Amino acid sequence: MKKALVLFVLFALPVTIYIIFATAAHNFAHLPVLTENVYPLDNFETLDDDPISYDQGVTILCFFGDNIKGMRGNAYNLLEKAYKKNHIYTDFKIVVVAEDENQEEATQLINQLHDFTGVNMLKWKFAFGSKSEIQKLFNSMQTDLELDKNMSTPFVFIIDKEGNLRGRKDREEIDESRFGYETRSIAALNNTLVDDISVLLAEYRLKLKSNERDITSEKHKKK
Repeated sequence: MKKALVLFVLFALPVTIYIIFATAAHNFAHLPVLTENVYPLDNFETLDDDPISYDQGVTILCFFGDNIKGMRGNAYNLLEKAYKKNHIYTDFKIVVVAEDENQEEATQLINQLHDFTGVNMLKWKFAFGSKSEIQKLFNSMQTDLELDKNMSTPFVFIIDKEGNLRGRKDREEIDESRFGYETRSIAALNNTLVDDISVLLAEYRLKLKSNERDITSEKHKKK
């Protein structure tokens, strides 16, 4: 009996642990696609006139509409829990969608966020459009949510560099939606958005390393 137990510990247990960690790594390295081909941001204006596109990496898409001042609390939560940690990465940005004629309020908010933490705000972008363009963008995500009368929502969304909406299909009810992340709730940001951003960034890192290995392998074959 003791021999059998020893053999199990020496051989079976390590294999079991390996399988568990391998499965966990696989799950960690992938965040499901919920909606494909989200409406592009090409038609939206920016504060610096530089166009914004999804292919620059992970995009956290927010809708402040005509209510930038009213969404300041949401912006601070997002700054603290998501932006401060990830703004150092080249393939991460936050894009706030707002209505035309709100450029002054947008500039004020960026300055306030910078003064609040001293963090570089270059990865915090604003995209300005008409109500119809904003609604078209929002509808393209095919979520279970709606914009309010100010064309805003407290939920934010993860868009990958292929322009697809990402999220957890089995997300718990903590943030009321499996498509978006509730920015009024620190718990929701901590328990879902922060982790899911890390998952998608890790997915890109793994793909990059895999491509580098493939390139290296091809070079060796040619030699």
